[in-house]
Amino acid sequence: MTESKRTILLLAVAQALYSSCIITVFATASLEGLNIAPRHGRATLPMTTFVLGAMFTTVPASMLMQRLGRKPIFLMGAGVSIVGACLAVWSIMTSNFAAFCFATALQGVFQATSGFYRFAAAEAADDENKSIAISWVLTGGVVAAVAGTVISNYSSDLIPPHAFAGSYAAAALLALVNAAVILFLRIPKPTTSDVGGEARSW
Repeated sequence: MTESKRTILLLAVAQALYSSCIITVFATASLEGLNIAPRHGRATLPMTTFVLGAMFTTVPASMLMQRLGRKPIFLMGAGVSIVGACLAVWSIMTSNFAAFCFATALQGVFQATSGFYRFAAAEAADDENKSIAISWVLTGGVVAAVAGTVISNYSSDLIPPHAFAGSYAAAALLALVNAAVILFLRIPKPTTSDVGGEARSW
């Protein structure tokens, strides 16, 4: 297997793991919010903080990748997700709604950093196979649509009587495996030609 194909395959696996982790947030955050929010009207706030976490991280993550390379930022995103998932378990067990909202915001950071997997795959492929490389990585998300839902569902009652605490414990494990996969990546720091060229204005 060539180095390029190896990199693309690892990124596809990382995408599947990341997506499986994030699906837990989509599937359970508002339901758990309904359980522990001080008012039912705030039940969807954890999903809002997830989106905000991703929104405020995307541009800084991109800038850091230009300086440090993609791999360290991918690892940082996975690490933040592990912390966020563990915090979610604790906040569910203690019915701490504010902490749960912060935990989902940390998962948003993972969403932002992992969104660059497809760009890393395109950089690893030759010009003729860039679109195929991106497709392979995004296929990992399709796999996760099934696997992530199954994992979240079957782990939801692992820590009774706290519904969904087990789902976030499983998400922490998925993020840990994601980090292990990223460690095997050998992707160079983006060159000036990779990040240069005409850019759209703010």
